[in-house]
Amino acid sequence: MSSQSNWFLSLAVGALALAVTAPMAVAGVAGCPTGSVPTASYATANLGSTASKCGTVTAGANSVTAAIPSGYPGDQVEIWLGVLLSLPDGFQGQSASVLRFDNFQAVLGSTIDFNWDSSFDPLTEGYVFALLDGQKSVLTEVTSSASATVLNSQHTQLTINSSGAHSLALGVVEGCSAANCIVGNITGNLDPSATFSAVTLADPLGAAAPEPATISMLMFGLAAIGLGMFRRKRS
Repeated sequence: MSSQSNWFLSLAVGALALAVTAPMAVAGVAGCPTGSVPTASYATANLGSTASKCGTVTAGANSVTAAIPSGYPGDQVEIWLGVLLSLPDGFQGQSASVLRFDNFQAVLGSTIDFNWDSSFDPLTEGYVFALLDGQKSVLTEVTSSASATVLNSQHTQLTINSSGAHSLALGVVEGCSAANCIVGNITGNLDPSATFSAVTLADPLGAAAPEPATISMLMFGLAAIGLGMFRRKRS
């Protein structure tokens, strides 16, 4: 009887665990689908030979464009990136497209440079962003513009704050301001886009040159070797 009770208890616990974890599994499936985009055409830095994409991301001759519509819902991108797409000023991200570089090596003080353009149609609400090691930088934000907004040849530099493996994401988000979301005044043709090019990774100045202390130790070592060879020769 005791063994039957234990068996029933184990079965009940297992069923409960399955019921609890089932929604999490479903949520995981809803995570952002990924694909690969060759980076050789637009990334001159050592960021890997491919980058992962989520949403509408297309590579051109010397650049890559992230565009809306036909992007993925914002919650999928949020799961994938681990960041919120909404902003403190009331903007609510609803869908997004993004390109992500993962696990590239860089030292403290290195910089990532890239050029970017963006285009926002009338009544579009959205923003262009960069995400370095989980820290989001909003490059530009447009809210309910009465006319088309185009930003050309913008340049951004980000600084890496530690040595080791790093990640970089570049993308565009569409959405609405808090007021427009409340009244449902959301345009049905939101299609901002952002084009990124000339992505480069540079070590800090002088990183390749030996430090004075290193040079002194090297000279001391060479002198010690020379002295040892001289004494051996005399003996």
